[in-house]
Amino acid sequence: MRRTPQDRRFRYSSRLLLESALLIAIATSCEANSDWQTFLDDPSASSLARIEQAIASCDGEVDCRQARRPTSKELGELIALVNRDQPGAVEAGFAAMATLVFSAGDYNDLLQALASQIQKEPRKFLSLVKANYREPKLLTKMPSASVDDPAMQTGILRERIAAVERVSDPSLADERTWALDVLRKSLGPDQGVE
Repeated sequence: MRRTPQDRRFRYSSRLLLESALLIAIATSCEANSDWQTFLDDPSASSLARIEQAIASCDGEVDCRQARRPTSKELGELIALVNRDQPGAVEAGFAAMATLVFSAGDYNDLLQALASQIQKEPRKFLSLVKANYREPKLLTKMPSASVDDPAMQTGILRERIAAVERVSDPSLADERTWALDVLRKSLGPDQGVE
């Protein structure tokens, strides 16, 4: 089939439009990622607020949220801050979850870091779940060290259940009930937890 000059112009125009859109997306992503780097360099309430505002400004648009996600390197630094209990890092981790798309490895690493916070600060964790969204894996994701150790996994689930049971804030009653249901189902019926 022979291509006409019109076909070539259409293909060229389409390609030019696609390349322009890609450049805009890259520029937007770089600008958004500078917010992540600012937070990582100085994890303050104001730098966290900039990230949260940028994500909120997307108003549910998937492409916009994806453009505001941290790079893999930035996510690794954020996970390190969460693991060191840096103030504001858990909140930033939940904000990163809202950007939607990560590689499977990055997603698992972020889930592990956030899930480890249940035992440390259960009230804060449930508040963040309430403000963001309910993702069962945030409760049940196990640390890498427990992969081949069912007894360790059972112990971690029991610790998480005990931590969530200590939350008595009435404004978090729904999240508490949800979290306990997820954790108890994950533990299984034969583990003696009511």
